[in-house]
Amino acid sequence: FEIGKIYSNILKVTDSNGVEDFIIVNLNVVDTEAPVIYGSKNFVVSAQNPMSVTAIKNSLFAVDNVDESVAILVKRDDYTENANVPGVYMIEFSAQDSAGNYTYFDVYVTVNDVHGPVFYNEYGQKVNKMEVYKSTDSVFVYKEVINLITAVDAVDGEVAISVYKDNYTGKGDIPGSYTLILRAMDSQENKSYFTVDV
Repeated sequence: FEIGKIYSNILKVTDSNGVEDFIIVNLNVVDTEAPVIYGSKNFVVSAQNPMSVTAIKNSLFAVDNVDESVAILVKRDDYTENANVPGVYMIEFSAQDSAGNYTYFDVYVTVNDVHGPVFYNEYGQKVNKMEVYKSTDSVFVYKEVINLITAVDAVDGEVAISVYKDNYTGKGDIPGSYTLILRAMDSQENKSYFTVDV
């Protein structure tokens, strides 16, 4: 039987006395099967390089038992406004065929912050190293460098800078080359390092 067509059948019935009668039965074949959406239900993206809902939608396809082409629509989107915020967000897609049968397909997007903070100098330029020259009779304190730089994370904004490694303190009056390594860490524990050569 072809969906969407009406088939008429004539049925003959006979009772126990041999009396015959005819009944016309119309059979209307309808589509009650919803389309099926195929594709990945899980995506992992970087907060610094988010994926668009359109790109996710375009990775899906819908198949229907009758209709050749079925559009996929975004029914609910918790991801877009949180694309730069670490967490797991749902996007609900739907597809409906010409008979009105519909289906839903939930996609979960995990947003990860995978990049550490970036160091900037007082001029707003990205930096990861600084050289400091001093005489043995002058005093250099690492806080002077920390006051000249900032660490900014794409998700958390400005983050604290701390001393990670220090082989200079206590040797300021001894000629030589020393290294001070500063560290900035975001809320996801991504770390970046800044080297000060003294």
